[in-house]
Amino acid sequence: MNSNARNHGSRTVLPGRQRGAITMFSAVLILILLTEMVIYATHVGLFEQRKSGNEMRQKQAFHAAELGVQHAQGFLLANVLDLATNNPAFGWMSDTHISSGGTGRWLPCAEADLSDPSHPCNGENLDGATPSGTSEPDLRSLTYFYSEDGTDPTPIPMDVDAILSEPTETVEVFALMCLLDINRLQAQPVVGCLDKDNGAVDPTYFVITLLARGNSECQVDGDGDVTVCLGEALVAQKLGSYGPVSGNGGPGVPLTSRSSFPPGGTAEVVPNPNGGGPGVPISTWVNGRTSIDDDPSCTQADIPIDPISGSWSTCEMHEWYGVDIMPTDYACPTATCSCAASERRISYSDGNTDVLGMDMVVDPFFPCDLFFYTFGEPKSNYLAVKNAQGVQVITDCSVLGPDSAGTIWIDGSVDTCSINANTTIGSPDKPVFLISAANLIRMNGGAKLYGVLFVTDAEGTNGEYQSSGTNTIYGAAIIDGLLGSYTGTFQIVYNDNLIGRAGERGSLGKIYGGWTDFHEDWR
Repeated sequence: MNSNARNHGSRTVLPGRQRGAITMFSAVLILILLTEMVIYATHVGLFEQRKSGNEMRQKQAFHAAELGVQHAQGFLLANVLDLATNNPAFGWMSDTHISSGGTGRWLPCAEADLSDPSHPCNGENLDGATPSGTSEPDLRSLTYFYSEDGTDPTPIPMDVDAILSEPTETVEVFALMCLLDINRLQAQPVVGCLDKDNGAVDPTYFVITLLARGNSECQVDGDGDVTVCLGEALVAQKLGSYGPVSGNGGPGVPLTSRSSFPPGGTAEVVPNPNGGGPGVPISTWVNGRTSIDDDPSCTQADIPIDPISGSWSTCEMHEWYGVDIMPTDYACPTATCSCAASERRISYSDGNTDVLGMDMVVDPFFPCDLFFYTFGEPKSNYLAVKNAQGVQVITDCSVLGPDSAGTIWIDGSVDTCSINANTTIGSPDKPVFLISAANLIRMNGGAKLYGVLFVTDAEGTNGEYQSSGTNTIYGAAIIDGLLGSYTGTFQIVYNDNLIGRAGERGSLGKIYGGWTDFHEDWR
């Protein structure tokens, strides 16, 4: 019998020191497992901490990029009338670049060195495919990039330190321009982009792509230069041009009046030379309603007291100017532009005799909602126009002057909007679409307006227009209210270019589906 073991019935009892070895082994094993669990938990904690830090840096960079896009849009909106125009005096598409003393700020991607993947032109597709599967033109070669030095892409100017809350954040926003190729006969009228020298270019229609690069937790060296950033976000947003003035944009005539034709004083109107077709001038379109039976939206107030009265005359453009070529600034080159001479007049009334030429349209079916005809919104929904993006609402008419541009709404709380004598509103380069909802708007002697004047009673006012002295509108006037008295000569000189620039553009809006967080070719 072994002396180291005893038989107690059916059990074998191990020595006490062997039982201690098993306990020690189990304790060590548990300690190892606990250690591994602690190490794993530590690694998970560190990973989550790093992941959380990365997410925070990415969000900071993304917010910086988004904020940059918003401020870049504001900068472009302030210059919206110039963005796609090639006029050498103000157009950003001018061939004479700003670096050479001109106004041009767009350079063609087709001539850019795209070996650097961070060049903004790499953010535009090389080509695309129409729904039918046919190849579109190379969009990249027909795109322009923003530059101020005439060679390299330049970020849109903005005060980064003022718009970002953290000094370790940075943002740069670059811009691309596409002049849209429009074919309205197709189901999808936007075909692609056009070269700026293409005769089919219409500066009213363009798309700008903003490419924003936001960074966070940036390290700065002793010279204040950023050396490395731990967070980065690339954001692209497409902006489309549009005008707050939609609908038909008003009739193509210099004077449209819902109320009676001038009841006093003298009015002179230079017609649209092709308003009724090639070579058929149209000077006025006035309300000639005698009944409202055909239109349930009309009221008795839509029937004018006297469709035609007062003293007025119309004449061809070259007769009014007295020269064969229109001045470059559109203004009368002398102090005597008029339709006064009898041989110059097309239509006229001297208070006793009315001579109506084909240029005057007295319409018995004149639209009762001229506001809707002009803006595409019923008068009852005037706030859709008043509150539209790009419309400036004012309550003080003294701010109107030569620097006024775009669409401006005079609030209905204004009782009398008085345009001081010799004041010029708008300019030949930047005309204005002035919407007056004031109770009364009065132009005083020597005042000029470049663009379109729209007078309305939409806000419950009389919506009256008066003229005192000799005042001139170069463009068009639409009176959706009361055409009040004149003391002096009120002149309207039709100008298609000013009307188009005043009414068809004036704002930028984000294109639905035009946002993306990166482009695979732009790093």
